[in-house]
Amino acid sequence: KCIGNQRANPLAQPLNGFRCIDGDWAESEPKSMPDGTVTGYCPEKTQCLVNVFGSESSQCIESGNYTASDDNYCENGNWSSRTKLLALKLLNLKSGDFTLFCDDRKNSLNNLQYLTESGEIVSNVLMNLQTNNFCILKSGNKVIAATSISKNIEDIPRNSLNILGITSCSSALVNDGQYHSCDSTNKVWYNKRLKSFIYSEVPITIPSDQNILGSFEGHIGTPFKNIINAIKRLITNPPFDESYVKGIKKFDKLYINQQGSTSIRGSIEGKTFKNAVIQYTGFSSDICRFVGQFNQAKKDVSSGLSCRNEGNTYYVLAQGSQLSNIDPESVWPDLTSKLRSSGSTSVSTGSCFDNIKNQDETGVDCGGACKSCISNQNICQNAQNGDLCGGLDIAYTSGYKNACCKEFKLCC
Repeated sequence: KCIGNQRANPLAQPLNGFRCIDGDWAESEPKSMPDGTVTGYCPEKTQCLVNVFGSESSQCIESGNYTASDDNYCENGNWSSRTKLLALKLLNLKSGDFTLFCDDRKNSLNNLQYLTESGEIVSNVLMNLQTNNFCILKSGNKVIAATSISKNIEDIPRNSLNILGITSCSSALVNDGQYHSCDSTNKVWYNKRLKSFIYSEVPITIPSDQNILGSFEGHIGTPFKNIINAIKRLITNPPFDESYVKGIKKFDKLYINQQGSTSIRGSIEGKTFKNAVIQYTGFSSDICRFVGQFNQAKKDVSSGLSCRNEGNTYYVLAQGSQLSNIDPESVWPDLTSKLRSSGSTSVSTGSCFDNIKNQDETGVDCGGACKSCISNQNICQNAQNGDLCGGLDIAYTSGYKNACCKEFKLCC
């Protein structure tokens, strides 16, 4: 037994690893707030720390719950994301070669400045829905999109659902943690507990969740542990530090591409300082050459890119922030969704370092400095660039934005 209840004080320190909770000593370990800036303690191991201040009810949340205003999801005492759960659902829908891309709506979706059937600007509708990151799966001829929202669907105006091609989703309001079809078309599915949508332009079936832990380890957990371990072994002098070792855990920005014998896997994370880890498997092209050229021109003491290979497998580590010469966020699309793979052991090798930006160019896009591509509005409405090879054209659901862009020249 103990006295001096520490339950409501997340900053109260443990004694020999134990804190006094309701008169009993409870083993406690430090936990971080969602942004990783402040650490504290929760009464139970499976809880996640939301805030070290405020009332007791607002300090920690139970596993399986998420923060009200964003994507942070508590998973057995560790912060994860609803986006990661969506990625797992989509990965279970893939067949054969595929691409999965999860990012914010600016990077994952096409230009959003056009009108819906109800006359609203798409970007305004998505903002009103309070959407979090989007995941886009392209597998064969299927293109499936998914996102979570931070608003109760009951509070959403009916005409806002027009963006998904439906007028109501009342049949899916079942609070059992599973996805239910919004209507008889089976194109839009909704999970009330997670406030998450999955959308396709053709009818699909979303199976019930089974063995989520096994699915995560197989698709994401184990592969990324192996990537991080390989980077730590091969890149002994990282650009800045080893924060990437424990810094990749939410998987709310994720890229996985499988084309024949080649694959790309990557994730980026961090609020201010960011880490990105990427693996390229089965490539004969010298990916480290492109990375090295860019890094040599841009790196500084607080940022940089490092690349090493083992045979035809390449590993890239990017570190930095918006205040450093290299911001992993800005080069992330160039290292993932803009990298074109045909399923062979090589990739298109047009180099941005010749001051010509080609549609299918491999490597870093001169730091994202290239101008807008020329769009064919019969193919893709409002094609926008800097982003030219990534994202879904939700204006016509015609696929990826590289279909919208013609090759053009410009000086970077």
